[in-house]
Amino acid sequence: MQKIYAVTFKDENGKFTIQDQTNFSFSYDAPTPPAINPFGTFAHDLAYKYGGDDAVKALNALCAELKEQAVQRLITRCYDREEAERIVNRDHSYISWYVPYPTLDRVLPEGSFQMLPWKDAYWRENAAYYVREFPLPWPYEAIADHFAHLYFKENKATGKKEPLVRYFASPEHGMIRRATEMKPGRYLQKFYPSLDGDTVRHWATLIDAADTVRFATTPAEIKKVYQNGPRSCMAYEDERYESDIHPVEVYGDSDLQLAYLSYVDLDAPNFRASARVLVWPERKLYCRIYGDEQRMANALEKLGYTPGSMRGAKIRKVTQGDYLVMPYIDHVYTVTVNDDHCVIGGTTAADSTSGLIWLEDERAWCSGYEDYVDDDPEDFTYVSGIGNVSPSYRDEYCFQCAYDEEWYHNDYAIVMANGDTWAERNVNRHAFYCERTMEYYPDDEGVTLVDTDETVSRDWAENNAHLSDDGEWYAVAPSKDDEAQAA
Repeated sequence: MQKIYAVTFKDENGKFTIQDQTNFSFSYDAPTPPAINPFGTFAHDLAYKYGGDDAVKALNALCAELKEQAVQRLITRCYDREEAERIVNRDHSYISWYVPYPTLDRVLPEGSFQMLPWKDAYWRENAAYYVREFPLPWPYEAIADHFAHLYFKENKATGKKEPLVRYFASPEHGMIRRATEMKPGRYLQKFYPSLDGDTVRHWATLIDAADTVRFATTPAEIKKVYQNGPRSCMAYEDERYESDIHPVEVYGDSDLQLAYLSYVDLDAPNFRASARVLVWPERKLYCRIYGDEQRMANALEKLGYTPGSMRGAKIRKVTQGDYLVMPYIDHVYTVTVNDDHCVIGGTTAADSTSGLIWLEDERAWCSGYEDYVDDDPEDFTYVSGIGNVSPSYRDEYCFQCAYDEEWYHNDYAIVMANGDTWAERNVNRHAFYCERTMEYYPDDEGVTLVDTDETVSRDWAENNAHLSDDGEWYAVAPSKDDEAQAA
């Protein structure tokens, strides 16, 4: 069965849209929004096409099915039905991202499909994101409508990610998201025929050397890498923050440096970092990597670095009235304030994204209670989506996910089939819901039934499905007794 991504939004005309993974879409009039998650990867890409009354009826049935699935999931998490329905009606994010459905023909009348327009502004803005985030290094004028950008693809034989140019060869390919991949040298030869061989080899070699780690050390260098690299709460322009200087500038000229990957120099007009991470050179440690995590980790480990905490590292102390300029510090979330410098880890909360922290109150700030508390900050725990919280808040309102061992608010807890509790974000990324058992399982415990295109738990399949001689699973149509009789 084809999977239809249930993604909707309301435009200025009051229409709603549903789209499948091939970027076919349609819209329809409705007095109220359907019970489908309004947030999704494709929401900004959708085109508009009326589906007619029959499509509206079919989609309303689909919405009802989604809503009931969401209610059932909450019931498995110990909510009673009334409370589960209240939560689903209040917060559509509990609703499934996609549902099995035979074909779009079952929802839409014939002829109601519409390809995503090549010239559509939403489409072009989305394609331009990749050009901006993964730009080509050379200064030549871009080929119109190629939306060409770098793409690192793993070579299964070597395990190494190799650089390729990914582009749309034609409007028809762009409309269905069919990208063409080509080695950088070959792309230059094909579309820039006036370049000589030495120039082509220069750029190809430069990209191949993109695994070379560079280090930013001064406040200005560190700020530039943050603002021209992977997105995060500390990567915005200066005016986004309340501090007079960019918060990350306090990392400059300190115990820490900022390692980054880029195939052009920092002062190049088209500079862009594909990965960045704070490092402690004296101890050869690195913390959370933003961007191309695997390539950066491999490159740093070749230099003798290992993952570790920045706790204990000295950074610059920059005051602004009664406030201290401070970035959001991953995984530690506190600092010690001394007369002439700060030390990562301590009694003062450093989990604000505004760029400033208040110095007057010596008590620790609990992001859960949104108030100062008397607990020792050393006992605090970081909770995803909330920040640094006190032990009492953590014990009452939070849980530790069995998948990644991170802490989350109880609202995002999902109990797996084996009794473990996972965070909803990890379930969405690394698990699946088996409609046959009405339980959640890790991805590696699922098998796909070829004839129904559904993912079920391996345990259920071994007891209820048929494994063919070629290793494929099928839903059991005749009983095993019937099979034996037929044989």
